[in-house]
Amino acid sequence: SSDLEHRLLRSIEQLTKQKIEVATVPTVADLRARRLEITSDTRNAASRRVAEKALLQSDTRSYQLPAEIYYPKDAEIHARNQRDTVMIARDRGIRIAAFLQPIMGVDGREPAGIEKRWFEANPKQIENRRAFYADARRNLTLLQERFRADPGVCATDLTGALANVNERVYEDTGHLTLRGNVAVAEAIVAALTDCAVLERRPS
Repeated sequence: SSDLEHRLLRSIEQLTKQKIEVATVPTVADLRARRLEITSDTRNAASRRVAEKALLQSDTRSYQLPAEIYYPKDAEIHARNQRDTVMIARDRGIRIAAFLQPIMGVDGREPAGIEKRWFEANPKQIENRRAFYADARRNLTLLQERFRADPGVCATDLTGALANVNERVYEDTGHLTLRGNVAVAEAIVAALTDCAVLERRPS
């Protein structure tokens, strides 16, 4: 993970006074094995070969939205990977949290300072992000509904975590500044507390 991601983890540790152990997330091979395991239930060799080909193709796909067009299939791939990751975690007895992160253009706030330049110069990219996030939010809602009764799964939309921050919060169009990290860390702690992953702090 990057220095910016480590900064977010440190912010969460400071808020919770708890050390976060960084574990290995499921690999592409894990996700592929999970999908092929599901596919094998059909006992259909032809369907299995088609699935293998599709998985190999999807492994090399870039999930970064292109500048001029939005493909709804990208949101479907994102949702499928998220579901598979949750299923792998459940199979291994691991509690898992899935968050939809804020990025510029879909965070419910007005850009501040230098952020405005990118925002104003890239209207198509903003449109694409909003289209993707509209689909991603619907998919996250479906994930929440599917695992609502499972205490081992916590799924939360954090895209509004920066809505009330008026200063610059992005290092670039997606990575956060220290101020942004603190705001998102507070939202993550609140979400994990609501899911009973963390103990509620005395007021």
